[in-house]
Amino acid sequence: MRKILSLLTIYFLLILLLFLLGCAGMPPAEREVRRVPLKPPEVPKQILYLALVWNGEIPRAGEANSQTIMNLLALLERYPQIKMTFNLSPEMIEYMNSGAVDICRRLQGLGRIVVAMVPPGRPILPLLYDIDLASVSMPEASLPTEKYRHPEDVRARIMKGVSFYRKCFGEFPRGIWLPEGAVAQEVLEVVGDCRLQWMASGEEVLEDSLNIELTRNDQGRLLNPKFLYRPYLVSGKKRKVTMIFRDRILSDRINLVYPLVSGEEAVGDFMERLYFIQQKWKEKSPSLVTIIIDNDESIYFLSQLFNQLEESTSIKTVTLQEYLEDYPAVVSIKKLWPGSLVNANFDSWIGEEEENIAWELLAKARLELENYKNSGRAKIEKLDQAFATILKASDSKWFWWYGEDQNSGRDEIFDQEYRSLLIKVYQTIGSEPPGRLFQPIVAQKEFIPEREIVDLVTPQIDGIIDEGEWDNAGYYRAEGGEIFDKIYYGYNRFNLYLRVDTKDLLAERKGTEFFIGFYIGTPGAGKYNLSTRYVEPGTGRTLGFGLSNEVAIWFNQFTLDYETRRGRAVLSSATGKDTWQPITDIYSMAVGAYSLEIGIPLKYFNVSGGEALRMIAVVVEDGVELESMPPFGPISIILPELFHKGAIISRIIDPVGDDYGPGTYTYPADAVFKPGSFDIREFSVSEGPDYVIFKVKLGIIENPWNSPSGISLQIIDVYIDLNNRIGAGSMQLLPGRNAYTRAEDAWEYAITVDGWQQTMYKIDSAGKPVKLTDLEVRVNSTRGEVTIYVPRKLIRGDPRNWGYLPMVLAYDGEAPPRNWKVRDVKQTNDEFYFGGAYLSLNNSARSSPNIIDLVLPRGENQKNLLGVYRKSKAVEIPAIRAR
Repeated sequence: MRKILSLLTIYFLLILLLFLLGCAGMPPAEREVRRVPLKPPEVPKQILYLALVWNGEIPRAGEANSQTIMNLLALLERYPQIKMTFNLSPEMIEYMNSGAVDICRRLQGLGRIVVAMVPPGRPILPLLYDIDLASVSMPEASLPTEKYRHPEDVRARIMKGVSFYRKCFGEFPRGIWLPEGAVAQEVLEVVGDCRLQWMASGEEVLEDSLNIELTRNDQGRLLNPKFLYRPYLVSGKKRKVTMIFRDRILSDRINLVYPLVSGEEAVGDFMERLYFIQQKWKEKSPSLVTIIIDNDESIYFLSQLFNQLEESTSIKTVTLQEYLEDYPAVVSIKKLWPGSLVNANFDSWIGEEEENIAWELLAKARLELENYKNSGRAKIEKLDQAFATILKASDSKWFWWYGEDQNSGRDEIFDQEYRSLLIKVYQTIGSEPPGRLFQPIVAQKEFIPEREIVDLVTPQIDGIIDEGEWDNAGYYRAEGGEIFDKIYYGYNRFNLYLRVDTKDLLAERKGTEFFIGFYIGTPGAGKYNLSTRYVEPGTGRTLGFGLSNEVAIWFNQFTLDYETRRGRAVLSSATGKDTWQPITDIYSMAVGAYSLEIGIPLKYFNVSGGEALRMIAVVVEDGVELESMPPFGPISIILPELFHKGAIISRIIDPVGDDYGPGTYTYPADAVFKPGSFDIREFSVSEGPDYVIFKVKLGIIENPWNSPSGISLQIIDVYIDLNNRIGAGSMQLLPGRNAYTRAEDAWEYAITVDGWQQTMYKIDSAGKPVKLTDLEVRVNSTRGEVTIYVPRKLIRGDPRNWGYLPMVLAYDGEAPPRNWKVRDVKQTNDEFYFGGAYLSLNNSARSSPNIIDLVLPRGENQKNLLGVYRKSKAVEIPAIRAR
C-alpha cells in the first residue's frame, strides 16, 4: 500500500513539475497573449497636470441640458481633489438655474474651478474682425464680395462678455474661450487690450502657427509631446496673451468613443495614454494636457475617471489659471494662425455659396446700420435694438447650417429665422429691407424627375399629343392631387416648351375662374417675387427660389379657337414687390382635352449658357390655389448644350463590363451600387470657341445620396498631358488613386468630379497639385452622361495634341484625408466597399489602385496594367491621344 502511495506521490510530483516547466518554458508563440495596461512610472520624474475643460455653450440646434451642469457640479462636490475649467457663455449662465450659478461661484472662490468668459452670441470673431482672414487658412476658397470688417464689433462683444461676467461672479475674468476655438493674431490683439490673460484653441492651429507637424503613432499617441503639452506666449502690440491648445485625440475619445464602451475599459485606455505622455515628457516644466469636453454623454466616464484620478499620485487635475500661475509660458509663438477647432480654418462657416450669400447680407445690413449711426438722425434706443439684432444674426450657428457641409434637418426654418433677423435690423432703423432678404438662401431640394431631358424637342403646339413628339422631354408625374397628372419640359435653341397633362377636361374650363400659372426663376434677373399670384406674401409655403417670371393662362379671359385649340398666355416679370409686370402675350399656346402645351421664347429669360431655370406650375380656381406641381421644390431645367457646343476631336468606345479594376474587383453589396455604375462606356473630347468639353458616359447614373450635381457614387478623373514630354508635369495621380502615368504622359492639369466638388488642378513648380478653379459640370442620368466644361482661357495649346487619362473611382465622403474622398478597395467586399484587392507586404490593401475603370489606348490591357501592383510594381497608365 505504501508502495502504491509512493508511486502516486511521485506521479503527481512529475505532473506538477511538467506543468511548471511548461508554464516557464512554453514557446512564446504558443502562449495566450493578453494586453497588459501600461503601468505608471514607479517614481515619476514629474507630475502630469490634466486640464479638463467643460465647454458649456448653448447647442447650435435644440435645447441646452442644464441638468448636465448640475450633474457635473455634483461630481465635483463628491471628489474634492478634482479641479476643472468651465467655458460658460452668458446664454448658458442665464439658462442655468440660480442654484447651479451659486455653486459655480462658491467652487471658483475655493479654487476648485475657474470659469472662462465666453463672448455672447457665439460669433466667429476672426470673421467679424475681417472676413478676409479666412483666406489665410483657405487660400483657394471663394469668399464673399461684400466684406464684413468691423474690429470694433469684436471689441464690443468681448467687453459685453466681460461686463456680464463681472456682474455674475463679482470679479474680472482672466481667461476667455472664443466660440468654436476660432482665433487669429488680430483678435488676440483685442483680447490683450481687454486685459484678458489667456485663451485656447485646437492643436491644428498650433501646428500651423509653428509650422510643425505633431507626429502620432498608429494608436494616436503623440511622439513629439514637447510642442502640445505646454502654454505659449503670443505678443500683441501692447500686451502678451497666453495660448493653450487642446489634445484633439484625447478630447475626441472622451466626447465620441468612451460613451460607447464600458467605463472600466474607457478609463483604462485614457489613463494608459496619460502614462505614455508622462514617459515621453522630457521638459523642465511639467506637462499640461488640455482636454475640451462638450458631450453630455461623457458624464458617466468622468464619474469613473475622477475616482481613478483621486487615487493617482502622478497625475493631478488643475485649472488652467492655476497652472499658468505656477508655470508661466516661456516659449513664444511669433504669429497666431487664423483658424478654429474645426480643420484649423473656417470652412464650416464660410466659402460655400449659401454661406457666402448669408455673410454678404449680414455685411450689407451692418453697413446700413453704420450709415444710420452716422446720419445725424440716429436714436440711441433704435441703435441699441439694431445692434442687438446684428449680434443675434452673427451667431455662428447660422453659417454652420448653411451650405452642403452640414444639415440640420430644418435648414429652411433656420434660413427664414436668419433673414427675419436682418429684415428686423432694417425695419428698426426705418430703412426698407432689400428684396433679396425675402428670397430664401437655402433652395429646397429639386424634385426628382421620372425622366430627364434626353435631347432637343420641337413639338407642334396644337393641344394634340402626337406619338413621339415629347419623347426627348423630361417629365414629372404628380403624386396625389385631383387636377395635375404630369408636367413635361424641354427646349430647342429658341424656345422653352412646357406641357401639362390633367385628370380634368381642360376644354370645359373655358369661361370659368380657372387659372394655370408657370412660375420661373432665372439667375441674375435682378428682381424676384416670393409668392405666386394668388398666395398672400408670407402666408404660403417656402418655394425655395425667387420667382422672376410668370406665364399666366386665365381661362375666363382669353378666346380659345376650338378649331386650332390655340389661345393666349401672358408672360410677366417680377417687380420685387410680389406683383407682376406684363412683358408680352404668348400665342404659341394650345389647350386639348386633357393637355395644355406652350412654347415660350428663351430670349425673354436672359439666361446664359449652362444656367438653370427653376419652375413650378400651379392651378387656381375661384382665386384659391388648389395644387402645385411639383408639390415641393422646383423643377430644374438646365440648358447646357444650347450654348456650349463643340466639334468632337476624339471619341473612344470603352469595353462594356470592365468595371473590375485589374480584373478582380467586385462591387459593394449595398443595393445603391448597381451594376454598371462604374463602367465607362464612352469618352469624348470636343472643342468649342469658349470651352473644351469632356464627356464621360457610364453604364448607369443614379443619385441615391442626393448630391447637388446629380452623381453620388462616382469620382471621375481626367488627367491632361499637354506636351508628351518626359520630365514635364507629374507622373503621380491625385491622392488616393495609388497610380501613376507613364513618364512621357506626365500631366499638367487634372479634372476631378464628384457629387459635391467639380475641380480643376494644375501642377505647380514643386510638383504638387494646386486648385485652379471650380468647373461647370452637367449630369444627364437618362443618358448616363457627365459633361465637363473647361474654359478655353484656362489651358493653353491645341486639344488635338494633348494626352488624356480618363478614369472612374468610388466616392467616400468619410475617407481619410490622404485619400481625397476616394473609397479604398479592400481584400473582401462588404456593404460599402469594393473587394478583390491583394494584400501587400505591409498587410494593407492601400497599394492597390483604387481605379474601377479607365479608358486606354488601343492595344493596352486594363487587367495587365492595373494588376502589376501584385508584383510590387507601380501602376503606370498610358494616355490616349486625340491624334
